[in-house]
Amino acid sequence: MKRSTRNRLFEEKQHLINQVMNRRHSLIEAYNLCREDVRQELALGMLRALDAYDPARCPNLDAYLVQRLNYELL
Repeated sequence: MKRSTRNRLFEEKQHLINQVMNRRHSLIEAYNLCREDVRQELALGMLRALDAYDPARCPNLDAYLVQRLNYELL
């Protein structure tokens, strides 16, 4: 995937980071994690996930990213 495409997709799908953080709020609080640090780690994880994305294996990009972000958080 070209860098410009990856960056555009990252901007479009960045809301998924907040979605995962909101769903896993109790986990973040239980481990006393800094929300900004978690957000940065998930952003890096999303960039790695976009680099590895293969639409032939998983046609639903949102589902793929949410799954990878949840894995990254855990």
